[in-house]
Amino acid sequence: MAIVKREICEDTWALEDKGVRFFLLKGTESSVLIDSGMHWTCIDDILGDLKDTCMGVINTHADRDHTSGNDCFEDVYMSAAEFAHYYHSGRHTHRVHALFEGDVIDLGDRELEVISVPGHTPGSIMILDQKTHILFSGDPIQENNGIFMFGENRNMYAFPEGLRHLLEWEDEIEEIWPCHGKAPLYIDIVYDLIEEAEQVIAGDIPGTKETKFDKEITVYRTDHAVFLCD
Repeated sequence: MAIVKREICEDTWALEDKGVRFFLLKGTESSVLIDSGMHWTCIDDILGDLKDTCMGVINTHADRDHTSGNDCFEDVYMSAAEFAHYYHSGRHTHRVHALFEGDVIDLGDRELEVISVPGHTPGSIMILDQKTHILFSGDPIQENNGIFMFGENRNMYAFPEGLRHLLEWEDEIEEIWPCHGKAPLYIDIVYDLIEEAEQVIAGDIPGTKETKFDKEITVYRTDHAVFLCD
């Protein structure tokens, strides 16, 4: 199955890779990928005439379904809190640069702000495009889709706190583009996910035992998401 590329607004493309979504953004001076999908390894198919201006990849986090194309680039950017997970998942030859909340990546007439939203992973970040007011949210924000909260590095207790922190940027966000499931989403989903995550933590939503990747997990189905937990 080929990767599907579609323009979601001027100089902004969503790339669909077998249930995983990543993004290509173009500025007046450079371009950048936000994540690099699950199966993609051919740079020319995605970047086209932006190949020479692409500064590299910003990873929202280091799970493998977001990093498959990273080795096509010399430079990769992610939260420093993801480094251990990233290097443990494979051998990489590119340079990895640390990002911290408040960092701004300037593509030329287009500034991308880094927001830290831990919980799904310790170093999960979201990227707010200050020009279009689109939030590229990675995995913590999804609707009617499975949010992985089981296994090493996940923290269900941190999850609603991270989303509550995100609401400090509420007035700047017009659309939310997650890496899985329905898109675009809007800020009301953040309130819903906070409330439902807290209900899961409090034991107010019953869970069912299921098997995922040969591991027994507990699945909590809410009105807006499915939390897959230890």
